[in-house]
Amino acid sequence: MIILDLLSIGSLGSRGYDNIENITDLSFTAITKTLVAKNVINLSCSQTIGCININIDRVYITSSTPDKKVLANCFNAHDKATHTEPAIKCLLP
Repeated sequence: MIILDLLSIGSLGSRGYDNIENITDLSFTAITKTLVAKNVINLSCSQTIGCININIDRVYITSSTPDKKVLANCFNAHDKATHTEPAIKCLLP
């Protein structure tokens, strides 16, 4: 499972996270996994803390249940994904 969750950071400002401006230059490459979960990729960046230059390549995450689809979700995450399962069509340019 790939999880990048910055949506909750706004509520954690008192814990020292209020100075984060953005997340950049992350790569997820050559990952193969079988999971029970339905939402296997979650790239959730806040509106003020965008995630830029997120590259996902050759990441294949499938369900351990035959014929069950898995999903990818994104919010304010930018760049590209190639050769992935599930298809990650939610990344912004």
